[in-house]
Amino acid sequence: MGTSQEINDLQKALGTDIVRPNLYKVTFTDGPVKIPDTKTILIHTANIPEAKISEVSIPVLGRTLKIGGDRDSWPNWDITVINDIDGEVRGMFEEWHNKILSYQNTVGGGASIATTLSGSAKVVMVNRVGGSSGKTYEFFGIFPDTVGGISAGYSNANQAGEYTVSFAVNGVKHPKSD
Repeated sequence: MGTSQEINDLQKALGTDIVRPNLYKVTFTDGPVKIPDTKTILIHTANIPEAKISEVSIPVLGRTLKIGGDRDSWPNWDITVINDIDGEVRGMFEEWHNKILSYQNTVGGGASIATTLSGSAKVVMVNRVGGSSGKTYEFFGIFPDTVGGISAGYSNANQAGEYTVSFAVNGVKHPKSD
């Protein structure tokens, strides 16, 4: 059991509050389809992808020296969305998906994916004390590579219908990064 000095040290280290994983906002800042801020409240969960740098292993005299290598590509960014009664938000993601490659044809609309069919989004952690914005993670060059299915069934009573959207990510800017 911790001593009162250790508890006091922990309180000092935490500052005024801790990050609450249920206090966040997601906004889409640009992209081929406008997702209004009034609808982003339906984003039930959002993650902050891990950051990973691969290692370079160099064998030397029976040991292995490990040094930092290249930054791996960013893992997909996943959100879970509560399905609204009209399916409006899902329709926006499906429209974005369809602009990249049509559901009916095997040829897209001719636009450059890198410039006009990708977008940006932010996850902002919200401080409980005062409701101000905390750390912000920005995702660049994103596009929905998967618009997940919606499970329908008689045993799904008393719960909200939801689905997952997985975005391919080309860059992430997070606090204290350049």
